[in-house]
Amino acid sequence: MWTLIHEGGVPMWFVLLFGAIALGSSAYFAARPTHQRLAFIKWMMLTTGFAVVSGTTSGLGAVFHGLGDMMNVESAQRTRILFTGLAECMSAGTLGFSLLGLTAMLTAVGSRRLASMSG
Repeated sequence: MWTLIHEGGVPMWFVLLFGAIALGSSAYFAARPTHQRLAFIKWMMLTTGFAVVSGTTSGLGAVFHGLGDMMNVESAQRTRILFTGLAECMSAGTLGFSLLGLTAMLTAVGSRRLASMSG
């Protein structure tokens, strides 16, 4: 996980923060489900998703900007740098979507418990 955070840079802290809030909220919802908690989880999941997109696009911008400044580097080296940079750009998605998947699973558990309590 530290490799993902290192490769993703500063935006990864936002992905981790919002994803952890969403995950913690969904765990609390799974333990004590109420309709009021569900809305907060949905919006935190959306916030985490936007943080993933923001982190990915800022990474892409950095890679493309860096490659644009490397006109005197040979083509094979630029291709290797491009692919390494693109791999690092995926760090936000890897961490964020993992957190979103776990959040969705716990929210499903809470929703099932809420339905059984209501019905």
